[in-house]
Amino acid sequence: MKNLKIQFSTLLLLSLFFAISCTDAGDGEPKSISPELLVKTWAIKENSIRLGGIPISNIYDIATVPANLRPNWNQVRLVFNADGTFNVQNVNLLGIPPSGTWVISGVNNNEITINPGNVVMEISNLSSSKFDVEYTINTAGTDFENLGATVVVSAEMEAVDR
Repeated sequence: MKNLKIQFSTLLLLSLFFAISCTDAGDGEPKSISPELLVKTWAIKENSIRLGGIPISNIYDIATVPANLRPNWNQVRLVFNADGTFNVQNVNLLGIPPSGTWVISGVNNNEITINPGNVVMEISNLSSSKFDVEYTINTAGTDFENLGATVVVSAEMEAVDR
């Protein structure tokens, strides 16, 4: 009888474990973008911009670009307007035109398509105060063409006052 209780307890614990595992499985799914959360002014979080997974500051260090010739990424402002337009302020953002239009896109509505250029930005962790962005740029004719024909740009953005 004691052996039966142990087997039953083990079965109950395994069932509970699998139930919890199945419940958490959907947490990694991309979430749909809410335009209300996106429409504001965003700044790049200090030291978060990466090219091909490499911090951009490291790339400039390797290329021995003097500090006074490096863009001040902390000054970048990406403004998404409710009318579907956007603009980039203060510093050119890699692969993003200075102004244009944006629309929510993607199978799960977790991407933004920027035009001109048809740049697809995958958005994750969108909240009222931050989001993470990732998109691919063509590096031909840029300071980063040694990284390959295309490179993935990623950054963390924080909401700022307009």
